Amino acid sequence: MVDFGGLADKAKDLIADNSEKIKSGVETAGNFVGEKIGHEKVDGIEDKIDGFVDKLAAEQAAKPADPA
Repeated sequence: MVDFGGLADKAKDLIADNSEKIKSGVETAGNFVGEKIGHEKVDGIEDKIDGFVDKLAAEQAAKPADPA
């Protein structure tokens, strides 16, 4: 059986470990889309994604490390 909780934890760890790369990619994609449909439509979405990534990274950093 699939451990969805474990998968979610791994995804959160990956996002937290690569937050700057993710935010950079979101900005690049947002700039591309913004040129096509208007930056005012995309900027708010970029801000929400950046905030989510920052929040998740902070939560993961505050979480105690698993004993290996």
